[in-house]
Amino acid sequence: MAIRNLWTKEELILAFNLYLKIPFGKMHSTNKDIIYLASLIGRTSNSVAIRLVNFASVDPALQARGVKGMDGNKNVVKPIWMSFFIIKKS
Repeated sequence: MAIRNLWTKEELILAFNLYLKIPFGKMHSTNKDIIYLASLIGRTSNSVAIRLVNFASVDPALQARGVKGMDGNKNVVKPIWMSFFIIKKS
């Protein structure tokens, strides 16, 4: 499989959709749903799992529980998150 670094908006949206369906503790490269998505978009299951954990880094519900996620590519996933969720400020 050729190495690709940049994710398209469509790939990020598909990953985000999967993120919303999988519990944080099951976001690993051996998860069958992650493997399936990876095969659909031509990525490794490890890269998809990492991207899901990037989404966890911007998830307010996980932040409230003290879960950090992976901040490394937070700026890549945050626009996708923000396009689907409006966060209310108190």
